[in-house]
Amino acid sequence: MSDWTDRVRKSFSEADDIRDVGLSTPPDVFRQDDILYGKDPVWQRLDVYRPRDSEGPLPVIVSVHGGGWAYGNKERYQWYCMDLARRGFGSGVLPSPGIRLFPLRVPASLSTAEK
Repeated sequence: MSDWTDRVRKSFSEADDIRDVGLSTPPDVFRQDDILYGKDPVWQRLDVYRPRDSEGPLPVIVSVHGGGWAYGNKERYQWYCMDLARRGFGSGVLPSPGIRLFPLRVPASLSTAEK
């Protein structure tokens, strides 16, 4: 790991902690956490959010976290995905599968999401 990557992760984490303090799942959102979507129980888990009172098919948004493959995880993006659920998306709103971060090779990260 480089000093730069360590500094970025620390800085982003501190800012996200401040942003997310006190947040909780809204009552109008139904969530399912840590659903295994592949054979690897460490790297292939996702969370699903949908409007609590929805029935039937809904539009789907798949969210794979950004961060340049250097920072982030599905927990950091849960609030974004819950907001999408509150706007009528769901039944497969998949926040940020547990993607492997740098310094692991980026193709490994992409192949994890692809599966």
